[in-house]
Amino acid sequence: MTPEEQARSVGTDGDPACQDEARERWGGTDAWTQSAARGRQWDAEQWQEKKDGLEELEAALAEALGRGALPGGEEANLLAERRRASIDRHDDCSRDGSCPA
Repeated sequence: MTPEEQARSVGTDGDPACQDEARERWGGTDAWTQSAARGRQWDAEQWQEKKDGLEELEAALAEALGRGALPGGEEANLLAERRRASIDRHDDCSRDGSCPA
């Protein structure tokens, strides 16, 4: 997808400074290269699915927090695993937080 197609698919409300910071911190790593290569292969539907899934997860996290779910509790751990799995669709993401070297 071109940057324009991606913006139409997932929106433009993201903070460009976040992308700049990510590029500065990880731009030269294998993980960055892998993520960019995978992202270039995604079509608009896949980007939309990623966006929708993240919005659903953020709502579930907010709801759990509002109910007083505690870090390390069963519900929080399930939500954390959902997030890890969503990242893993695009970037290798282990449970210990390590990335490809």
